[in-house]
Amino acid sequence: HFAITGRPLRERRIQFPHLQMVQPSGIESSTRFKPCGEAAPIHLTLKWAQTNFYQASQDPIRPVKKSTSITIIGAGIGGLSAALALQSRGFEVRVFEQARALGEIGAGLHLSPNGMKVLNALGLEHALASVAARPRAISTKHFRTGIANFEGPLDDEFERRFGAPFYSFHRADLHAALSRAVLANDAGCIAVDHQAVDIVEGDDGVTVEFENGTAKRTEILIAADGV
Repeated sequence: HFAITGRPLRERRIQFPHLQMVQPSGIESSTRFKPCGEAAPIHLTLKWAQTNFYQASQDPIRPVKKSTSITIIGAGIGGLSAALALQSRGFEVRVFEQARALGEIGAGLHLSPNGMKVLNALGLEHALASVAARPRAISTKHFRTGIANFEGPLDDEFERRFGAPFYSFHRADLHAALSRAVLANDAGCIAVDHQAVDIVEGDDGVTVEFENGTAKRTEILIAADGV
């Protein structure tokens, strides 16, 4: 049931055939929102479609040796998260950043429990808890009056149910926590002032050429330098 400006509407079943998710068929996920005021409770149930867009690759899965050279282009949140994950599995990684100094611009971002579980597994639980803001709820409001239509609490019960909290960060704080963790594992992992300008493929890897005239040969290359 959906409530707009406090008035309950009739239940509707809406199908989106073009939004096929890769999930086992027949699985349902359910979310309940706590409404504000006199609006009726909102209960959403999603049933995953049986048709998947993606097909498994026919290529055999080959283990990657710990000695494999891995290079990441971009020392933003995505690049550093990938570097930290690889370091946690024993790989040596090199990250190249085009900026002359490490840093992150922009405003805030939200991380729901699924993302927090990943970062917690990488050892960042305490570092992130010290810089995070913990919202009390997610709510939607009427565009003209500002009156809340419904609210989903993000309380201790929410954390127990999903196994991790819902946090809000300034991007710079999250980026700083990631960079400290990566450099603590390997002080020489990140090289700044390296803007990639070309990638030359070979039979046993690729060579990344940088604007400053240097080059890096690597067996695995991860591009994490924005869109």
